[in-house]
Amino acid sequence: MSIPDTIALKGLAMLLEGDAAVWFRGIRTSITSWEEAMSRLRAMLYAAATHKVFRDIFKSEQDADRTEVFVARLRALLTTLPYVLEERVQLDIIYGLLNRSIRKRVTRESVTTIEELIYKARNVEEALSEANKLSSKSSSTVTQSARESISRAHCAPTARAITPFLTMRVHPPKRSVPPLRR
Repeated sequence: MSIPDTIALKGLAMLLEGDAAVWFRGIRTSITSWEEAMSRLRAMLYAAATHKVFRDIFKSEQDADRTEVFVARLRALLTTLPYVLEERVQLDIIYGLLNRSIRKRVTRESVTTIEELIYKARNVEEALSEANKLSSKSSSTVTQSARESISRAHCAPTARAITPFLTMRVHPPKRSVPPLRR
C-alpha cells in the first residue's frame, strides 16, 4: 500500500515533538517529497553528532552477543547517520568489529552481503558452541576422575589400613643370579 507524499508529510507533522516539530513547521512548505523530508530531518537531528555516531559504532566490538543482535545494533547506529553508506562499506565496518573467533573462520572476501555474513557467522557460533559443550563435558569427566584419584591418594592412612602391613615380615628377594666372587 502506497501513501502519497502529501498525506505522509501531514502525518509526519503530527508525529514530531519538541525541537523537531518546531523545525518541521518552519520548513514544511519547502519540502516536496517524503525522501527529502527524511533526509533533511536526519541532517537536522544528527549533523552535529555524526562523529559521535562513528565513535559509538567503532567502540562497540562484539563480545558475548550473538551476531544477529550485534549486527542489528550496528545497523541501527548506521541508520542515524545523515547519509547512507554503501552496503560494501557497512559490511567492512561490521566485519571489522566482529569477534576474532568468527573473523578467523569467515574471511571478508568470502561474503558479499551482510545477510551472508550473518548466516556464516551463525554457523561458526553454533560450531563453537558445540565444541565448547563437548570439551566442557569431557573436561568435567576428567576433572571428576582426577578429583577421585586425588582424594584416594591424599587420604590419611588409618590404623586399620596400616595394621596388616606392620605384622607382615619382609623377606629379601630371592636371587636368581649367584653373587659375584672376588
